[in-house]
Amino acid sequence: MRYLKYNGKIIEAQSGGNPENPAHLKTLINNGISAGLLEADLEAGYEDDAIVKGWLKAQADAIPKTVLSYGEFQNRFTLAERKASATLVRNNDYLFLGLNRAVARNQVNLEDPDTILFMLALVDGGAITAQRKDEILTP
Repeated sequence: MRYLKYNGKIIEAQSGGNPENPAHLKTLINNGISAGLLEADLEAGYEDDAIVKGWLKAQADAIPKTVLSYGEFQNRFTLAERKASATLVRNNDYLFLGLNRAVARNQVNLEDPDTILFMLALVDGGAITAQRKDEILTP
């Protein structure tokens, strides 16, 4: 598999090609240059498919996860925090609607302004501390 790395990270991978033909790798380099990247920061080469796919998986795994399932989000809370939050949500229409939206979608985006406002309301209502809000919202 042919690959193109920019500053050590895979930015393009293609199956096939002829390792004996340097034009194939030069095409990858030219693609990077055409995208505005510096040639000195580019590396093109051939490697076993499984190795390149492993590099790609490692890169993807290293990206912080900011969208969680509702269950993953709830697991970030302690049992006491969940109980306090449930009490608060039952008595606040805004929080109740926000919680229903997260449950219905089965996802919570940690960077969504509505999520942040929801968490601030939990802090204001005494269900969690500001420190815990920051911990829970950290990808």
